[in-house]
Amino acid sequence: MVGGKMGWKEFFKPTIGKIVIFLILFFLTSYIWMNYKTLLPEEIPKFGVPFGFYSKATSYIGMEYEKPIIYFNFLNLIIDLIFWCLISCLIILIYNKLKIKNKKKKK
Repeated sequence: MVGGKMGWKEFFKPTIGKIVIFLILFFLTSYIWMNYKTLLPEEIPKFGVPFGFYSKATSYIGMEYEKPIIYFNFLNLIIDLIFWCLISCLIILIYNKLKIKNKKKKK
């Protein structure tokens, strides 16, 4: 970052910080959503926030379970990955701007 400005290449360039934030946000939000969302009886829980891309459900008929219903949407997965990648890049951008502002105040 030269002079406090970040270009597009640097904004999207993978760094350890961006990758760690991305992984935490991607898995943590999906896990929390999957485990704590109140579902309607006819709803199938989906893994993935903001777009559900994976779900697995079974139905119980009589004394046995039917085959599990597995749902996977590749497009929603890609959208989720892009969404959380952008969010992690924005978090790092804001962090860097605040860090530079604090350095200027200390001088």
